[in-house]
Amino acid sequence: MANAIVSDKDKLGKMNQSNSEYTLSESLKSFYTSSKFTDFTIQVADKSFRVHKIVICSHSEYFLRMLNGEWKETAEDVITLKDDPRTIEAMINFMYGFDYTNSYGGHISPMIVFAKLYAAAEFYGIPVLKEQVKTKFTAAARTDWDRDDFPGIIREISTTTLPTDPTLRTILAVTATEHITLLLQKDEFMHALERCGDFAADVVRCLVQNQSSERKEHLYRDSW
Repeated sequence: MANAIVSDKDKLGKMNQSNSEYTLSESLKSFYTSSKFTDFTIQVADKSFRVHKIVICSHSEYFLRMLNGEWKETAEDVITLKDDPRTIEAMINFMYGFDYTNSYGGHISPMIVFAKLYAAAEFYGIPVLKEQVKTKFTAAARTDWDRDDFPGIIREISTTTLPTDPTLRTILAVTATEHITLLLQKDEFMHALERCGDFAADVVRCLVQNQSSERKEHLYRDSW
């Protein structure tokens, strides 16, 4: 009986915590959409985003360093970025609501959107966003590998992610390896392999690892 009471209290506590987090998230989003109490402007191309320093600094190592230093942007309370405005808009939406919407519309593959967001999260130092993008990118790769723009995604990942962080490239390579027979029949995929040597090397490594694992499994079965 006592255990049941404790369990119910735990569930109630988690529900209250979840409700509190939701309320806080909604409050933050309302302050952003209304521009109430904003104290900083992010300018990208022809778009201006009025934000709160405490919010962007709590997420981004880049903005935290900048606003703690003696940058010109710190004194003027405005910064001009050269990024894609849709990517920055999605990044800001995440800072306020811990999620983001696809600002590109339906004509661009979600995987390309995720790739751009991942690169932005890496540059601006937002590890929580990187982790969420990784999860969504992995799920999208399982279903979108057969799309015509899959080779374009390979090129996007190869050009926007750093060699020191092969996370998305590894996900793509593993996915390509799982469907390599069908993908090798596509001219655009073959062209992507020719143009993106690092990715091609990743695919070869995955294939070799798979063959090695299959060989070990076969030897293990034969030994019984």
